[in-house]
This record gives sequence, structure tokens and C-alpha cells, in this order.
Amino acid sequence: MNAGHATLLLAALLACPLCPVWANDRPYANTWTAVGDEDDDGLWALETWAQSLGPRRGLTLAPEYAFNPRTTLQFEFTLARDHGQAARELEVEFKQLFNSYARDGWGVGVVASLGLGTGLGREAGQGGRSFKAQDVALRLPVSLRLSEEGAVLHLNVGVEKPRGQARALFRAVGTEVPLFRRTTVFAELSRSGDATLAQLGVRHWLKRERFALDMGVLRAHEDGARQRGWSLGLSWFDL
Repeated sequence: MNAGHATLLLAALLACPLCPVWANDRPYANTWTAVGDEDDDGLWALETWAQSLGPRRGLTLAPEYAFNPRTTLQFEFTLARDHGQAARELEVEFKQLFNSYARDGWGVGVVASLGLGTGLGREAGQGGRSFKAQDVALRLPVSLRLSEEGAVLHLNVGVEKPRGQARALFRAVGTEVPLFRRTTVFAELSRSGDATLAQLGVRHWLKRERFALDMGVLRAHEDGARQRGWSLGLSWFDL
């Protein structure tokens, strides 16, 4: 499937009221990258992670399909609990990169996402059965190679529109630096409206470029409240 077909598919998904926002590029929690894998052509990846932040707990399963190295579509399915209330969340994320990071040493792209949810604000076990649109977002990721050893800087800017709320400006910065042969340290800082999220963690490749373990510590600040948490993930690539 070429980029034109993928764009048509995205339009169909956004037009469907029951089709699967909030995604990210693992291991980040709220930052997107513009680094494509030149070997990804008609391949699947599967990312899973558990996350705790303040009173919220979540478990996410996120399959992703690469039509080609620059065009991907990812779905996120999340089960979450917050103050004893349960929620089910779905998201669809379409990413289009405009150049080759491997060739140019930098990359730029666009990410469009649509999020849906059900059971929000209801007691556990009493969630609704139908999904409703919760938010939409459009973001511009830029990635810059900092060293031949693999250090990278990621910059994001965009806009988000939560349901029933005003549009909010989104911005983020992330970086990753190789520590050992199979281990990378990563950090990020993002801000959406008045909410700030920071993460520091490590990614260890159990099998290089195929199977990765992520561990991170989180800190958030919103409406004068500070929250701490953690994230633990496993990812499989080239499926």
C-alpha cells in the first residue's frame, strides 16, 4: 500500500464514529519521533506497557503497521482505572514522514490522531458500551542526529482539542543517548496547555532491533498538583 492509499485509509478512519488520541513513540510517554526504519516495509510492530501516574493505572496494547519506512498506522487499546473508576480507551494514530533520517541525519513529519473512550467517570464494572470521541490532535515531530554513536534530539510542536475544552498548544523535547551496546538512556519533557509531564528512563534491547524492554520514572504537574509514577514496557519489531 502506497502513501496515497494510506491517506485515504486515514480519512476513512477519521470519518467513522466508531473507529479508533493519545499515542507516543515508545519508549517516550508523550513525545513523537521523525526517525523511520528503512527496513520497515509491510511489517508489524507490537508495543505493550503498564503505566502508573498518581491515582491512575493503565495497561496498553499498541499494534503498529508500517506501509513503508515513512508511513505508519498505530492503534492503542488501553484499560485504565482512576480513583476506583474504570475506562476503556482507543486511539488511532497516523504518521507520515517527509524525508529519510538515515540519509539526511534529520527527519520531519506529521502525526494525526483521534482518541475515543468509554466508561470514563463511571464506577468500575459499569462503563458504557459505546465509544465516543474524546480528543483530536495534530503534531509536527522533528528529529536531529547529534552524534554518529546514536544520540538523537526530538522536538515536537502541535495542537490538541480535548472534547468540550478549548484547543491547547502542545510542545515536547526528548533525547536518547546510547549508554552501552544494547542500552540507551532517554529523557523527555512535554507540555500540553497547563499540564507538564517529564520522564527519565532506559531502553534495553533483549534482541537488537527486535525485542526491547523499557523502564521509566514519570513526574507530572497539572492544576497545582504534582504526581509521580512509572512506566514499564515491552516492544516487538519486524513481525
